[in-house]
Amino acid sequence: MDAVQERQPVLVVDDELPIRKAMGRSFARRGFRVEGAENGPEALDKFGRETFGLVIADVRLPGMSGLEVLQEVRRRNRRVPVVMITAYPDDRDSKAALNEGASTILVKPFSTDALAASLTATGTLSAPCPWKPDPYSGAPFSDLLAAEDPHMEAVLTLARKIAPRETTVLIQGESGTGKELLARYIHTHSGRGHEPYVAVNCAALPESLAESELFGHARGAFTGAANSRAGRFELAGHGTLVLDEVSEMPLSIQAKLLRVLQERAVDPVGGTRQIPVPARVIAVSNVNLEEAVRQGRFRRDLFYRLAVLPITLPPLSARPRDILPLAQAFARRFSPGSSGSPVYSQAAEAALARYPWPGNVRELQNAVERAVILAEEDVIEPRHLFWQENPESLITACGKEEETGAGGILEIPVGSTLWDVERRVILATLESAGGNRTRTAEILGLSVRTLRNKLHEYREKKR
Repeated sequence: MDAVQERQPVLVVDDELPIRKAMGRSFARRGFRVEGAENGPEALDKFGRETFGLVIADVRLPGMSGLEVLQEVRRRNRRVPVVMITAYPDDRDSKAALNEGASTILVKPFSTDALAASLTATGTLSAPCPWKPDPYSGAPFSDLLAAEDPHMEAVLTLARKIAPRETTVLIQGESGTGKELLARYIHTHSGRGHEPYVAVNCAALPESLAESELFGHARGAFTGAANSRAGRFELAGHGTLVLDEVSEMPLSIQAKLLRVLQERAVDPVGGTRQIPVPARVIAVSNVNLEEAVRQGRFRRDLFYRLAVLPITLPPLSARPRDILPLAQAFARRFSPGSSGSPVYSQAAEAALARYPWPGNVRELQNAVERAVILAEEDVIEPRHLFWQENPESLITACGKEEETGAGGILEIPVGSTLWDVERRVILATLESAGGNRTRTAEILGLSVRTLRNKLHEYREKKR
């Protein structure tokens, strides 16, 4: 703990440059210097020449594996905590990492909140966690939750009304509508706004680790549990715990969650006493939980426990009066700090209103970010927003091959819908990137989560 508190640098070992850069920015905002390494030998060379307070390493690295890096770091200095990250939580090396002394394992993709909670739990950051969420680069809720449309005004009015209450809230809606942002809005407008805000992506929790991650474990509870560890419920304290993608929680954990919500206490794995958990719970789902109950994928009793105060976020297509205010807010957000934000031409405003936005607010955000980059003379035109608007053109799926690892030309048939154009481009880019979702998301300017949701949407549409 002292090592990181004294601002010793953090060593991030990952062969993907975007991940190293993203973690570098996150730590830098909080006063930590980050050294990056793309492989094991480079990491160990830096570890031998400098004292680090924390090591974060991917399990899968080219050549020398992350598990081997962990073993060597532990051999040289057992006091330095090591956090392992992986996109494959069930593989052999990931399971072995805890036995080899890893402080914790984080499953990609993860938020800075998840990283902060894990660092607090392992003792590398002290509680209460000084790592405060930094959502949307400080952009105000009034901009990002533009509410000129009556549908959204009604949602925000209800959110403000229930925010001071203690009751559990269930937020449902399509992917990209802003459900997690609404959860933050409720937290901020409650009496808990100064308390911790802890978000858990239930879809990213491997079943073998879910109970420990949520409820904590006692020392010696299982092989590799060298120390007791607080779960996410305990870390949230008197604040707010958000269960994102709660529909993906394994049924075995759903039963234990129900008991926690009823008793307001957790039983850590291997523990001998219950620990009170006063945090407010907000559940978030992009699927209809009632339908999941009918399909047997979600417990009926847990649904009723979570849905005391249900809120459904409307898709962007159902709140057309919010499209332009949101687009203007995003233009301000993505404009360089020293210059004013670009304006939309009348044709661009008409195009914004006409497009159905199947990806909701997240798709609008990505379109505006791209438009701000491409706009000439600070005026955004339709061609800047919709780079695939002309189906007769040949669409380049990516930039320079040597920089992205992908390349080629994708021919789009005349008459294709914009949804089909998007699908073709995403799938072609994914193929050209060798199935690497992180690289694909980087090329297309999407978040990994957005890409995953779109791929799921394409699979569902195909059925």
